[in-house]
Amino acid sequence: MATNTKAVSKSKKVEMQERSLQILLKEYDALRDMYNQAMNSGQTMFNYYLTLMTAVFGGVALVSQPSSGVFMPRTFSSVLLIIFAVIGSFYLSSLSTNFAHAMRYARGVNELRRFIFERYDVSVPPIYAKFMAEKSEEKQSRIVFLISLLIPVNTHQLFTATVNSLSWAFVISIVYFSINNYMTALELVSRGVLAFVVTYLIYSIYARLVYHLTISRSNVSIGH
Repeated sequence: MATNTKAVSKSKKVEMQERSLQILLKEYDALRDMYNQAMNSGQTMFNYYLTLMTAVFGGVALVSQPSSGVFMPRTFSSVLLIIFAVIGSFYLSSLSTNFAHAMRYARGVNELRRFIFERYDVSVPPIYAKFMAEKSEEKQSRIVFLISLLIPVNTHQLFTATVNSLSWAFVISIVYFSINNYMTALELVSRGVLAFVVTYLIYSIYARLVYHLTISRSNVSIGH
C-alpha cells in the first residue's frame, strides 16, 4: 500500500513538473513573439523616418537651386528643417520607448531559458557557461550611467539623433548667414558645429532617460 502511495505521489509530481514546463514554454513563446513584434515595429518606425528624411532633404536641395523659382529659399528651407527636426524628436522618443520594451522582453526570454535549464537540469554546451553564470540584476556604477547618457541606446536612435542635430545645425547656420552676410566660412561652420554638438547631447540624454524611465516603470527591469 505504501509503495502504491509513493508511486501515485511521484506520478503527480512528474505531472506537475510537466504542466509547469508547458506554462513556462507558453510564456517563453509569448515573450519571444512580443520581442519580435517590438523589433519589427521599431524597424517600421525607422523606415518611415528615413522616408521623411529623404523627402525633406530632397526638398531642401530642390528649393536651394537658383532655378527653383521659390521665393525666399532660405526661409523655406529653414521651415522644412525645423518641421523635420520636431517630428524627428517624436520619432526618437518612440524608438527609445519601443527599444526599451524590446529589451524587457529579451531579458524575460533569457531569464526563462536560464530557469528552465537550471530547474530541469538540462545539459548545455560549454559555450553556455557565461550565459548561465550571468546575474539576474546587473548593477551599474554611476560613472558608467553618466557616460552612457552621451550615447543613444542603439543604432536607430544614434542615427536619428545625428540627423536631427544636423537639421538644427543647418537651420542655425542659415539664420546666422541671413542675419550677417559678412560672416566668414569659419565663423559659420563653428556655429553650426556648436549647434550640432549641443543638440546631439540633448537628444542623446533624452533618449537614454526615456529608455531608463520606460524600464523602471515596468515589471520586468534590466540593469542597463
